[in-house]
Amino acid sequence: MDRFEINTSNKSYCFIMVIGADNNLSFSTNDTLAQFAETIQDNSIVICLVDYAEYAGQSKILEISQSSIRTIQELGEINSGDPEVIQDFLNYALQATRGIPHTAIGFRSHGTGAMDDAQSAIAFEKLNSYFEQSLNRVHLDELKSSEEDWADTLQMKRKSSFWNTYNSVSVIHPDNVHPFWRKVIQHDTLIMIGPDKTSKDFISNEEIKEIFSNLERENSIQSRFPLDIVFCDTCANGMVEVIEQFGSAFSVFVASEEYIEMTDFPYSSLFSSMQVNPPINAQEWAKQILSCYSEKNCEPGSSRLVTISAFNPVNEITHKFKKLVTQLGRKDPFADLWVREAAEKSTNFNYGQYEDSRDMVDFLKNLKNISSDIGIKNICEEVIVSIERTRVGVVACGQEANNTNGLAIWIPLDQSNRDRFIRQYRNLDFNKITGWSDYIENIVYPENS
Repeated sequence: MDRFEINTSNKSYCFIMVIGADNNLSFSTNDTLAQFAETIQDNSIVICLVDYAEYAGQSKILEISQSSIRTIQELGEINSGDPEVIQDFLNYALQATRGIPHTAIGFRSHGTGAMDDAQSAIAFEKLNSYFEQSLNRVHLDELKSSEEDWADTLQMKRKSSFWNTYNSVSVIHPDNVHPFWRKVIQHDTLIMIGPDKTSKDFISNEEIKEIFSNLERENSIQSRFPLDIVFCDTCANGMVEVIEQFGSAFSVFVASEEYIEMTDFPYSSLFSSMQVNPPINAQEWAKQILSCYSEKNCEPGSSRLVTISAFNPVNEITHKFKKLVTQLGRKDPFADLWVREAAEKSTNFNYGQYEDSRDMVDFLKNLKNISSDIGIKNICEEVIVSIERTRVGVVACGQEANNTNGLAIWIPLDQSNRDRFIRQYRNLDFNKITGWSDYIENIVYPENS
């Protein structure tokens, strides 16, 4: 990938997009790009990195403006799960568009929020069991004996290259293995965007933090930060843990708590709205996105839960929640029961099989009502006020919309789900600040959970 230049004259808005479609989203990607070209207005431009599945080796960087799709670079096969690839693209795109006053960076792919998908979770459990049995060393013969079993349960497995590279090694160390397995070994399998199924890789929550931290330190683009908007055209990334990973790199973060359909994001109507009513700041721009999203997806009488929200940086929310964790940790004999009951009553988002992503405000309101501890009640209210102050806007319609407030948090009520993700979760900034995993780990679970 090389640096590139584009003509930015008369452009007020730039969308820099990573379209990670080396997966089952690939088939719809060209239709999405064509939609961009058909509906984008003359005040906007889209620069996108596109990775395909069925067009293997045809990844490219595109410039999309009114009625035009121009190929900037043909890249061949890339690994869109490699943080260096994503960082290089975003760096070059930010340099090339530095004359445009308003910038949004968007990710269109799969997302799993602060949870993992079932397949890599199974792989993590199996690999970790080998580590525990062999003092953090994995014996190749043992792994080979389970090769076919793993292949059946995990699609993201670079079978041939992994085994062929290390077929003469008796012991494998984490630093020597394929990037996917290294992430699994290091308990870093929470997928922010991806997967890239050709390269068997993905961008994790830890890597997204590294990417944006590095970009903010680049002298040539420091003036571009904070970005106006970061948005996720993905499932499940409207979680406090995910947003905290981006720190203060953005003014407004737009994402959904829930599963979203591949056609939900309202690009066409948004481009038109921006032409008629050009937003003057990030907050106005984000509100336009939410308004267009609502018009496109909130059908009268539909039971489907549709939600998307926009938030300023969530660090204040994180530190307020830390106070709640501290108060809960004082071990009122009923605190664990209050937390469980509050979580059980809260709106949860049915991502995959886990259902452990819960609306944060709904949980806090329930906990405030259930608890008899005045300290817990007061801090719950503090966190709620902080969320409402930080929130730019929220769209919620359909089933359980009244209890959907735009920001989710991980609260597992099943002990196996808790144990499956707790190690990965510890690495997230939200958890490092709040200590939430330490409290979660000590919640009393019923014997039949």
